Amino acid sequence: MDSETFHKLKKFKNQIDLIVKSGKHSHYVLEQFDTIGALEGSWLRKGTINYKEGRPLDTIEFKGVFFEVYTKGSYSLLMNEIKIDSVTGEDVDKGISEAGFYTIDRNKLKKKVYYGTGWLGEGIDEWSGPDKDYIEVEFKIDYGKNHLSKLMPLDSLGNGFAEYYTRVD
Repeated sequence: MDSETFHKLKKFKNQIDLIVKSGKHSHYVLEQFDTIGALEGSWLRKGTINYKEGRPLDTIEFKGVFFEVYTKGSYSLLMNEIKIDSVTGEDVDKGISEAGFYTIDRNKLKKKVYYGTGWLGEGIDEWSGPDKDYIEVEFKIDYGKNHLSKLMPLDSLGNGFAEYYTRVD
C-alpha cells in the first residue's frame, strides 16, 4: 500500500471512530470502509436490472460480452452486445472499447472517459467540448467482494436500469 492510500485510509478510519463514538451509527460508512479497493479487478456483466418508479423490478440476462477492468484510478472496458438483425440473422453490434480514469466518492463512481472506439470515440470528440479531451459520466454504485451494480441516471418517473456484474477471478 502506498503512503497516500495509507493516509487516506487512516483519515477515513478516524472519521468512522468519531461517528461510532458520537453514537451516530452509519451502516453505509462501515460497509464502505470494508470495500475500499474492492472495485479493483476484473468484472463481467451478467445482467440488467430494470427499474420502475425508482425500484428494481426485474433482472434480465445480458447477452454478449461486457468486460471491465479497474486498477488504481484507471479502467478499461470491452463491450459487444448481441443484437441480431431480424432479416439477415446476423449480429449487427460492432462493439466498443473505452478507457480512462475514475474516482469513487461514497457510492458514486465518476469516470473521465479519454479513449473510445466506434461510436464512442466519435462521441468523445463531439461531446467533450473545446476545453477538454474527455467526457464525464457518473453512476450510483453498489459493490462488494463479488458483485457490482452501476445504476444509470433514472428518468423523471424513476424508470431506467442498472448494469449488474460479477467478479472474474
